[in-house]
Amino acid sequence: MDWILMAVGGLLWLAVYGLATGCALLQRQAQGGRS
Repeated sequence: MDWILMAVGGLLWLAVYGLATGCALLQRQAQGGRS
């Protein structure tokens, strides 16, 4: 049963990491394009 918790935790971590990096890239592109 431990591998299920590890899999779920890994997916959650990847989702949060992906959202954080995605938002950062969008903000950088928006600022660079406007200025």
